[in-house]
Amino acid sequence: MLALNHALFGAIIAVSVKQPALIIPLGIASHFVLDALPHFGNSESFGRYSNNYYRVVFADGIAMIIALAAMTLFWPHMAGIILLGSISAMSPDLLWPLAPKVKSGTILSKFFIFHKKIQLSETPKGIISELAWSSLFATALINIARSSSLFAK
Repeated sequence: MLALNHALFGAIIAVSVKQPALIIPLGIASHFVLDALPHFGNSESFGRYSNNYYRVVFADGIAMIIALAAMTLFWPHMAGIILLGSISAMSPDLLWPLAPKVKSGTILSKFFIFHKKIQLSETPKGIISELAWSSLFATALINIARSSSLFAK
């Protein structure tokens, strides 16, 4: 799943729960739930560490930064928990650069095996579901904001 979707879903968790002690584990758990859904991913033309892969990662990173900046600007009083939820939800992917250096049989290697196994459907056509999730999550955030005190402050 793209970082944008993890960040948006983490923000939904944060503004819904509002308890930092719960936001972190729920954000991390949400990561694996989203990764188990069909999403954009590996193929011959978008293989990990290919030029196309880096283009997607770059565009996704820019979209995620814009979304986080917008949320923290619109709701500055919630910026801390929004960032906590978003970063927690994205955090498992931040470990991927370590994968090639991890010895087999370690807890971290088992984590990577689990993380890869749950990604049942990664295809280039998964970008369609990614866009649908982004739209749904953004709409949900706006609706949560409208129905709560997020806009009141």
